Amino acid sequence: MNEKSLLMTKVATVLDILAETQEQHAAEKTAAETARREEMLSPVLEKLALVTGEDHDSLRNKLAQADPEVLKVLTKVAGDDSITELGGPGSDKTASANTREDKTAAATERFGDWLVS
Repeated sequence: MNEKSLLMTKVATVLDILAETQEQHAAEKTAAETARREEMLSPVLEKLALVTGEDHDSLRNKLAQADPEVLKVLTKVAGDDSITELGGPGSDKTASANTREDKTAAATERFGDWLVS
């Protein structure tokens, strides 16, 4: 009977160590997932706060349990560009003359069209 209790004590010790290891791995996995979500939310959070009028903490709490696919869509919709001021230069490229000679020729042509009209 003494050997059985010793064996059971050893088995219980091994199971306790396994449980602690499992809890540690789960905590590390949760921390990594939280960090990944925070990294995804950081660029989007400012824009969402501006659009919705809610504060950052409220949005962060709402999006904390969101599906990763939803977070990816929000990231794509919000984009990585910073918010530009009204009247500020945009990030869109337009087709225009690039050289000084092309700009001068285009201005001369517009002036000539204006004189003729």
